[in-house]
Amino acid sequence: MKIAILTFFESENYGTVLQAYALQKYLQAQGHTVELLHIKRMVNGQSSHYKVKKKAPTFLEKVQYKVVSILQKKNIQSKTEKFKNFRKEYLCVSKYYDSEEALKEQLEDYELFISGGDQIWNPYHKVFSLHYMLDFLPEDKPRIAYGSSFGVAHIDDLSILSKMKEQLNKYTAIGVREQSGVEIIKGLSIPASRVLDPVFLGKEEWSKFIGERPLKKKYCLVYALIEYPEEEKRKILAYAKKNDLEVVILPYNRQNCLNGFKKEFGLSPQGFLNYIAHAEQVITNSFHGVAFSILLEKQFALLGCASEEGMAKRERLIDVMKQFEIEDREIGAAEEIDYQKVNKIVRNRIADSETYVKEAIKKAGE
Repeated sequence: MKIAILTFFESENYGTVLQAYALQKYLQAQGHTVELLHIKRMVNGQSSHYKVKKKAPTFLEKVQYKVVSILQKKNIQSKTEKFKNFRKEYLCVSKYYDSEEALKEQLEDYELFISGGDQIWNPYHKVFSLHYMLDFLPEDKPRIAYGSSFGVAHIDDLSILSKMKEQLNKYTAIGVREQSGVEIIKGLSIPASRVLDPVFLGKEEWSKFIGERPLKKKYCLVYALIEYPEEEKRKILAYAKKNDLEVVILPYNRQNCLNGFKKEFGLSPQGFLNYIAHAEQVITNSFHGVAFSILLEKQFALLGCASEEGMAKRERLIDVMKQFEIEDREIGAAEEIDYQKVNKIVRNRIADSETYVKEAIKKAGE
């Protein structure tokens, strides 16, 4: 079957690119021909990214951030190039469709459309569009969802919920990443299943990207997509000192750029996986930071978050961990994870998710 996946894959975000790769690779292994649809992204200026109140940086912080950006310019450009190379080598991407009209001309090429993973259904995301609910498809085109996420526990906008319901009613099967997503859809009187994020479908796939240790000294890896309280920095430093570890951080925000940790600005997706694989401890507030820590059987801890929105995200991470019977994990205070026990649960959940995919595709093709 020729399948088109609509998901995020264009950004320089490790989880985003790797989840797209994982779903595509899994479907190809099942004998399908698969392409990631490359459509024009609609930027919504009313996104929550513009509504969240953040502490304004001081003049000194602005200067420091500018200096860091200048000093790291070559590494930042290198990262961009590495992501381009990864997409070119590992992703099967359709030609670029810059309009609905151009896309509609090619719809007959595909037998099934899948709304893929990541926060493609987050109505507060700056690139949200009903296109990610396949609103451009004719009524008779089969469609399913796998691992899609709303990114929030509740949606209060009744207008957008009404529009979502109209589109979701056209799906023959809907599998979402979080239990909160299942509840949102059930609230629209539509059935939905909870499935694992696509990266779990490739559990055995990630080992091919793991190479030699990136550093001689043992280290803990900090991967924080959103800002965290300053007190967490002190916890990280105390933990690293106690265990004689270097601290390596992947700087995704201003706060990360301005602290005194060793920074890695230029990692490829493969390099990201390799750094996790060889870390003594991963400290994160990222969904995929948690997911890959579990997949690569790493000890990890959750960072706190400096905003109400961030704390809600942390609660969703804890909800994900509970699937595998892993409780909340504080820096320096968490018991060691028993991966012999966790892996049994992971395998069962993977099996359930694979069954969902196979049955959903079969149903859509009938």
